[in-house]
Amino acid sequence: GINAEYGKQWYQRRVRVRMVTVIALIMCHKVLDLEILNMTGELISILSDNTTAYNESFYGNALCQTVLKCDNDSRFEHTRSILISFLLLVILERIAYLANVYIHIRGFFGIMGTLRTKSLEKALYLHQGYHDSHTSAEVNCMSNVDNVSRLVTWNFPYAWPIFLVYSRVDCI
Repeated sequence: GINAEYGKQWYQRRVRVRMVTVIALIMCHKVLDLEILNMTGELISILSDNTTAYNESFYGNALCQTVLKCDNDSRFEHTRSILISFLLLVILERIAYLANVYIHIRGFFGIMGTLRTKSLEKALYLHQGYHDSHTSAEVNCMSNVDNVSRLVTWNFPYAWPIFLVYSRVDCI
């Protein structure tokens, strides 16, 4: 009774928290990926001797002013801060991606186990006439939940963040 209902609510809450966490990690991964592409363009501009490019980097300037304490006129120190910030962004992006995959796969297998158990219980509780009039392949097909589970646990969490990240409008 009450314990089963509490367990069900706890499981549903855990699934929701996992889904929100996965979506947040995917968004972080995508935003950091866009910032890495932006930093790549800045690095190419710096390597092509563009003198104003190294002062325009947000991450490079922030790192230079807070951690590295760069001189204002030192091009080498600004370039070094941009390279370090680029590496930090790449590392953060990879951490967000790997954490997303880890949490996502754990959730996927948990949901798959639950769906398979419920579909097997449903097949077992069907009346004998159903089993007599249908082949075993049809009964097994009813318990094939892989495609539905993949749709719910893989497509939806990836579609929302990609839509949100790539559809953002920059006001000029």
